[in-house]
Amino acid sequence: MTATMTVAAAARVLGENPADLRRAIRNEQVPVIREGRTVRIPTDWVSDPAGWRQRHLLAMTTDGGE
Repeated sequence: MTATMTVAAAARVLGENPADLRRAIRNEQVPVIREGRTVRIPTDWVSDPAGWRQRHLLAMTTDGGE
């Protein structure tokens, strides 16, 4: 299972305003995991947003090394 954190905690770590982070979530610029009404952000993304995006896009474009 992927480790996650709340929007408020992620905003604190990133030094952003929670409202700005929620806006980015609405615009689908931030990956989220929805658990019922709760919105959680992967800690991997919070620790390195640019690196996470690059790894994620690479994994989507490859066929698992085949």
